[in-house]
Amino acid sequence: YRLGEQVELWCASVIPDGDGLNVQLFWHTLAPLTAEGVQTFVHGIDQVGILVGQGDGPLLDGQYQPADWLPGQNLVDHYHVPNGAAIDHLEVGLFVPDGTRLPVTQDGQPLVDNVIQLPIEDRVCTN
Repeated sequence: YRLGEQVELWCASVIPDGDGLNVQLFWHTLAPLTAEGVQTFVHGIDQVGILVGQGDGPLLDGQYQPADWLPGQNLVDHYHVPNGAAIDHLEVGLFVPDGTRLPVTQDGQPLVDNVIQLPIEDRVCTN
């Protein structure tokens, strides 16, 4: 998945943890993210399409600003989404402070609502 022209999501790991889900997103940078205040949304969606858990936050917990990212870097980002038992799938993407989502494509084709849908499944990602 490509988000804007600056970053790709290469893999996502979703691991049940107590009453929630631990989510690891594996980013690959193509160029620094120069938009101010870019954040990640990680939404837990139930079987009928209702938001039942949310783990939004700054990329890399705000510890490494996206404007400083270097082309070719692989970065692992961590999020926690509560209410794991009610979640059917996750919706993930990036947005700026006014709520606008960065465009998302898969194999060059735009995704609806600029959302990456992730199943709840065991998947091991390596950096």
